[in-house]
Amino acid sequence: MLDALGLSGFSEKKAKPLFIMAAKRINISVNKKTNLVAQQKREVARLLNEQKEEKARIRVEHIIREDFTSEAYEILALMCELMAERIRYIGAEEEWFLF
Repeated sequence: MLDALGLSGFSEKKAKPLFIMAAKRINISVNKKTNLVAQQKREVARLLNEQKEEKARIRVEHIIREDFTSEAYEILALMCELMAERIRYIGAEEEWFLF
């Protein structure tokens, strides 16, 4: 069944570029979220100037959640980069377990 899905073997040559691409895509997503959060912070400042504190409070809660999500994405990108750098060791471990 694993052969039909293409998951039967481990290939360093295939895995390393996939980890690198995943890290780059995650970083792009983080940059987009960071830019969006900056716009939302300006919007919150505008709402506070207009004395709309309740709306500002709701937006700030959303901004905090986005910050936490961005931090999680950054950790995930770092892990992908780490896996790409250590892919040789992972391949060597797999060969060791096969014997």
